[in-house]
Amino acid sequence: LIQSVKRGLFCVYEDQTEIGIYGLETDSEETTRQILNNIEANYPNDESGEFFQSGKILIWLWHDRAKTNSYNELKKLIEVQIK
Repeated sequence: LIQSVKRGLFCVYEDQTEIGIYGLETDSEETTRQILNNIEANYPNDESGEFFQSGKILIWLWHDRAKTNSYNELKKLIEVQIK
């Protein structure tokens, strides 16, 4: 599936905890769903973050210890923009 990834984003923000964003744009919605399914299959009970998918875009917002106000604000921004 790697050859189907057209763009990627990775950023980490240091607050009271680390907050990160992985973002991918793939060549198709199907590829994006496959990647999401693979991640969820490999990490079935991972509560360190949330996934957002819209069409060919997949975003994983994560934290390393706890959800902070900054995490919640980033989540709101993603939810508004991903629609």
